Amino acid sequence: CLVNVAKHLKGVSMSRKIVVLIAVFALLACAGCGGNTADRGIPIDPGATGQAGSSSVAPPGSLRTNPQINNNNALPADKEEEWEAQWQQILINPGTPNVDYDPNLLTVSYFVGAQVPKGISSTPLAAGMQAADQANAILRKDRSYEALTDSIAAKYGLSIDQQVYIGLVRIASFELPSDANGDAVIKAIRQDYLGVVEDVTYARLLYAAEWIPNDPDFVNSSSTSGPQWGHRRIGCASAWDYTRGDPAVRIAVVDTGVRLTHQELTAHVLDPEIEFPGEELDLANGDNTVEDTRGHGTFIAGLIVAQGNNARTIIGVAPECEVIPIKISNSGVASNARIIAGCLLGVELGAKVINLSWGNINPDFRLRNMVNQVHASGALFVGAAGNNGLNINYFPGGYLNSLCVGSTTQIDSRSSFSNWGSNVDIAAPGQFLKSCDSGSDSDYDNFGFGTSFSAPIVCAAAALLWSIDPDLSNDDIRFMLESTGAPTTGFHPDNPVLRLDLAAAVETVTFVTVRPPEPDQLIHSGTVSLEPRITGSPDRVDAFLDGVLAGTKTAKPWLFEFDTASILFGMAEFEWVAYQGAEQASASINLLVDNSSGAFPIIEDFEDAQQDFAALDVKGYSISFLESIKANPGGSWNQEQVAENGPASWRPASAFPFEGSACYYMGTGDNTYGAYEIDALVSRRLNLASTGSPTAVFQHHFNIEDGGEDYDRAWVYVTADNGLTFTAATMREGGEAYYSGYVQLWIRAEVDLSPFAGQKVHLVLVFESDPLAAGEQAGEPAGWWVDKIVVASNYNSNVPTVGSVSVEPYSVYGEVPDTLQISVGVGALDQVVRVRYILDAQPLGSIDLYDVVVNANSPPYNGVIELPFPTLPNQLANLKVQYFDGADNPGPEIIIPVYIFNLLGDVNADGAVNQADLDAYDGTIGLKSGDPGYLPFFDSDLDGQITEADASAVGYHWGEEL
Repeated sequence: CLVNVAKHLKGVSMSRKIVVLIAVFALLACAGCGGNTADRGIPIDPGATGQAGSSSVAPPGSLRTNPQINNNNALPADKEEEWEAQWQQILINPGTPNVDYDPNLLTVSYFVGAQVPKGISSTPLAAGMQAADQANAILRKDRSYEALTDSIAAKYGLSIDQQVYIGLVRIASFELPSDANGDAVIKAIRQDYLGVVEDVTYARLLYAAEWIPNDPDFVNSSSTSGPQWGHRRIGCASAWDYTRGDPAVRIAVVDTGVRLTHQELTAHVLDPEIEFPGEELDLANGDNTVEDTRGHGTFIAGLIVAQGNNARTIIGVAPECEVIPIKISNSGVASNARIIAGCLLGVELGAKVINLSWGNINPDFRLRNMVNQVHASGALFVGAAGNNGLNINYFPGGYLNSLCVGSTTQIDSRSSFSNWGSNVDIAAPGQFLKSCDSGSDSDYDNFGFGTSFSAPIVCAAAALLWSIDPDLSNDDIRFMLESTGAPTTGFHPDNPVLRLDLAAAVETVTFVTVRPPEPDQLIHSGTVSLEPRITGSPDRVDAFLDGVLAGTKTAKPWLFEFDTASILFGMAEFEWVAYQGAEQASASINLLVDNSSGAFPIIEDFEDAQQDFAALDVKGYSISFLESIKANPGGSWNQEQVAENGPASWRPASAFPFEGSACYYMGTGDNTYGAYEIDALVSRRLNLASTGSPTAVFQHHFNIEDGGEDYDRAWVYVTADNGLTFTAATMREGGEAYYSGYVQLWIRAEVDLSPFAGQKVHLVLVFESDPLAAGEQAGEPAGWWVDKIVVASNYNSNVPTVGSVSVEPYSVYGEVPDTLQISVGVGALDQVVRVRYILDAQPLGSIDLYDVVVNANSPPYNGVIELPFPTLPNQLANLKVQYFDGADNPGPEIIIPVYIFNLLGDVNADGAVNQADLDAYDGTIGLKSGDPGYLPFFDSDLDGQITEADASAVGYHWGEEL
């Protein structure tokens, strides 16, 4: 890499240095970026065939079918299937030895509670070689797995390399003898330890996220801001006014080691032999010296804690914090087991921040478990985004509980080498950086490029925040860093990435701020305990429930209890106000409260003020909740995207209801929905205790982007535990109850609730959208309309049905288009012997003087409606289609909206042409058919566009009345 090239140019003039570097990059470009692949971290061709293990390392069949495989922190829902498929491909073709995997190392994962199978016997391991004899016992919290590790090592003649038995992580790695057939050993372990070993593979290799530039012009570009431009750009000077770091806040640099004697690092990089004499922090060599022969780890340590105010060269971002050096490699490649052991060793030794500037483009569930374990411990895991310059995710940095860091230039654009996948969370300076080198105690490198070096800058920033307020959680730290940055360009278009602004992040700690809690369930009842996230040092915090004071606290923890007993069913506002001197900050959240005992049956037509359904937007809820309620995410997303987008919400609508005057729909004011919607319409508690065959029936129509599971969906869920978990409901005719596509007429949905008979549940209608929110039918209102929801028992679906009606919705009739009658017919009939057509005109909703009724009592059941002229004003009317079987049982009524246009110029449809109509034209010129606000009454020539010529109709017919 450029770092290594620069090492060999010490003492060479700058002009000759540049010439040499240009030549190096030219050679690399001509060679197609050849050389040591391990230094580059480039994506491996998925078609590459490994020399070892490629033929027999097949999918392990039942090995990972144990139901415990996904019992902890599943992959993000939007990527689980994709990543699992990638992992299965890795099992079939592990790739290239010594590039994708180490042919001399095996990594074994154990199921929870795994024990040595009966009948397995072997010669015991010699003293000193057993699992219990190995270093770093603090990584073996559950020592019950040691016997299993000993059994595998003894049976196949293996040497134990690493062991970690902590929480989610249960792995051991083994070195193969020089004459061993690795494929055969893997196959044997899978067979002999079936049901005990979760998985066994060659050790996957991860790479330091360094970058070898391949463009000489890039090398010759200079920074006008100096070798530490990144420090100044993120606002270090302002942050140092508050703190330069607390030595109690430690950062684990899991890397190639650190030169402990470097003049900038002796003060704040811990010497493992002094600080941790009973452990082995050099996992690559099995000792405790952590010497750095490559320079990568030393460079990173310098960015974090290079000593300041010493009249020498550089200063670290957090110069008075401490670094725990953990060595996982002598080069630029390390096994997954060593990386897992190194990161968790950092946690066990007291690190608050874990810096891992390594990764690969392939997912590995064991690395995911490690990241989740770090997060569960309270530490912050920071990973590099990788340097392939591609729209890809890089692991383990790309996992949900990792803070994934991309690289930016001096103008806050994405560095050309930085990956820009949707899982990148934040960016930081990552090119033309200067830091310590490992060649000597006074050695420095001026050419630092890579997300490897962006990540430690973010780690140091996190350490400074913790130095100011040690009570902050890792989620608090992450939120402060991600939410206070400066805009960047060049990253994923649907994932805005901010560049670290340390000065702004520090302000969020020093000044009082209040953020509402992130709820992890949908429905609340009784006494509700909620704790807002508050920074600063407030003198007092008040809590309110629907504007009424519920409690006051003057010290942490800011946990409040709210008595919601007075709220039977509905939305309630929970608010917190914090006071710090003359400062004041507040935040609130609306939550659904249900203290009812349960109703059955229910009929909701959305006509009454007291309704049986409540609407809520869940964008501010926790990651775990969003994961549980989102069935098909529609592309990559994260919690921030959901919180920042999704402008629409469920709400009542007075236009085009199924019956009566109102329905509910999911959309914004112009009936469209936004990107990353997750919106719920929730019933009051349903008591299904006394029924054996409950069914939910509702009328709906929709215009929702379709195209498979990665697009938009309308779902019906049932929850029996107040919204902690959700079950997808099924339709009576079979299949999950979800909907997408374009259905312009009201149709009936029948949802089978019989699996929940005897329980108290909530019915939940969820709308979710991907980044490209749009209706399936362009030009038509988009969203999901719902009306007449009935939950009852013994529902009989054997009723007459009509499959189609010949009249198109929103057709225009009347004297203006010279269409004086409506010809209507029905098709796809089942059990229908009589049809009744009703033109429900002004006033809507009742059979009266203006309404026309036509009966069709014989096939083909067509009807002709003569319009009542000239007494019918301009209006939006409803054409109702009613139909009956031989016993006069009705089917569900069909309602089709149509326009009646009888008086040119009467744009406000009040029956008179006057100044009010002229005023109504204001702002409508230029609208086209299908645009929000377009009505035929504005468009007097019915050409599909409102122009000045249409407005002239008001003048021509001024004073006319119907």
